[in-house]
Amino acid sequence: MLNTVDLHTPTTDGADGGDTCGFNVVMSDRYSCAMKFCCAEDSHDIRVGLRALIESTSGFACVGAYDAMEPALAGIDRFTPDVVLIDLGLPRMSGTDGIRLLKRRHPRLALVVLTIYDDDDRIFQALCGGACGYLLKKTPPDRLLEGIREAMAGGSPVSPEVARRMIALFRDFQPAPKDDCGLTPHEIRVLRFLVDGYNYKTAAVELGVSVRGYCDSSGTYSRLFRIAIVCAMCG
Repeated sequence: MLNTVDLHTPTTDGADGGDTCGFNVVMSDRYSCAMKFCCAEDSHDIRVGLRALIESTSGFACVGAYDAMEPALAGIDRFTPDVVLIDLGLPRMSGTDGIRLLKRRHPRLALVVLTIYDDDDRIFQALCGGACGYLLKKTPPDRLLEGIREAMAGGSPVSPEVARRMIALFRDFQPAPKDDCGLTPHEIRVLRFLVDGYNYKTAAVELGVSVRGYCDSSGTYSRLFRIAIVCAMCG
């Protein structure tokens, strides 16, 4: 059984959904034009489920599914995916340390946390390390796919529970007079919609803009998190 599967490597094992096609065949068939996805997840069942979800979705291709950070680093260096989902509780090298290393090696790579942990410490460490999003493992499959697309578009997919913790930080933090942390009224509205569990389509309707217009505006979301982190650290 292979716990670390690289989809460009021919295998007949099939334990993680192994592909019997070789590198050249796979690349010319669908991988060259699809959004390339990779994950680092030590749970076999979750890893297999993620791979099955990605492979069954049009426009996506899973180029690697790894059970630890060390083999994931080597595979990512070799095949350069577009988006990487990373579990924080990995054996040996933690997901947080892996995020920092990947951010240095591949600054433009979209790194999204997928974890059971929703405590402030891990959230801040992952986001400060370079993650552009933070999703909990109870995220429904359709929202997970939407989050991956969001990260690719320059946004910051975040579970509502995590976003609510960010809102709590703003409420608890007492800035100096006239210090609004640089947030515009529109940015605050966008953040509140995401906290309430809206997706792009429903939030766009409430804001009275097109889906494309909302996606463009939500690119400021990563800036909101950076501001929240600074506020928490200074508080």
